[in-house]
Amino acid sequence: NPNSPNPVDSITITIILIICVMWRVSREMMQVMSSSLGSYLSNITNWFDIAQNVLILLTMRKNLDINVSCASHEVLSIATFLSWFELLLELHNFRYDLALFVVAIIKIMKRLRIFLFTTLMFIAAFAHA
Repeated sequence: NPNSPNPVDSITITIILIICVMWRVSREMMQVMSSSLGSYLSNITNWFDIAQNVLILLTMRKNLDINVSCASHEVLSIATFLSWFELLLELHNFRYDLALFVVAIIKIMKRLRIFLFTTLMFIAAFAHA
């Protein structure tokens, strides 16, 4: 952002973020190539990774170009939520109590995905009516 108080810091942070995003995207691409597409898409953590990568790219695009209105506070809050959820998914490997909680949430989400998809379809249908 050229309007930041210290443009050198914002350029440095932007370069670091671009490197991190490229690393994440390349890691996901290697994971897709090493497994079948069906098994990749059936894993819920991969959906979170894809969503987080897209949201990070949207927020970076907003920061790089002032005229782009693709990222708003809602996108930033969803990106933050997904980041915290990803952190919980990573931390469940270290503590048993947390692992039980995370595994329970994942099982609930797997069982509710058809319901959530149907609900989103109804919302979309009534939104255009």
